[in-house]
Amino acid sequence: MKSKLLTFLLFIGSVFIANSIRAQNKPTDKQAIGMLIEFYSAYITVIADSKSPADLKELEALSKKYCTTGLLRKINAQYVSGRMDSDFFTHTQDASLSMLKSMAFSKDVKRLNGYTLYFSDSYNKHIIHLTVTKQGGKYKISDVY
Repeated sequence: MKSKLLTFLLFIGSVFIANSIRAQNKPTDKQAIGMLIEFYSAYITVIADSKSPADLKELEALSKKYCTTGLLRKINAQYVSGRMDSDFFTHTQDASLSMLKSMAFSKDVKRLNGYTLYFSDSYNKHIIHLTVTKQGGKYKISDVY
């Protein structure tokens, strides 16, 4: 009886450990951070060099490529309601290419699929929290806070 109980407890423990290890590795941090670097590098570059209405179309295309539809709806709702007084993705009033030099990402171990962006502009140091999910086989930004 004791051996059956011990075997059962070992089985339950191994299943729990396997599930927790699997949960810690999703989404793959390297791929998710790579996507975030691609997005923010392109996004900040377009904003910093923005000179024409065509640049707004490029920002929209970037957002569609790198963000979930749920996040796009959230951004639109905030814009329509007038509650947006800074850029949604950088939480700043404007952008410069110098932001790219200080940009760094890390895994946020306190949040499931959470990542943190750190960067500086001419005035402040900024910390942006992001959630990344896999959608249609690609990693996408699903929340910014």
